[in-house]
Amino acid sequence: MKSLFIALALLLSLVATSASKDPCKGTTSKRLPCKSTMVMADGYCRMHSPNTPRCEAMTSKKTPCKMVVDKVGDKCKYHIDK
Repeated sequence: MKSLFIALALLLSLVATSASKDPCKGTTSKRLPCKSTMVMADGYCRMHSPNTPRCEAMTSKKTPCKMVVDKVGDKCKYHIDK
């Protein structure tokens, strides 16, 4: 029982340290501060981080697509077939 309590305490401490208490440094499209607290080492959430891989396709307006993808070189669900 004691080992179960220690394992649970360790798990809770890991979860607590994985989420920062400070919000993301990014801003939304409405120019409001991002409220996400799941912040990476650079101070941004996955959506606002400049290090997050993006779709490499061009939109119909000839601008780069901004959708987040898993790996560099991947295309988003809208451009995968094109």
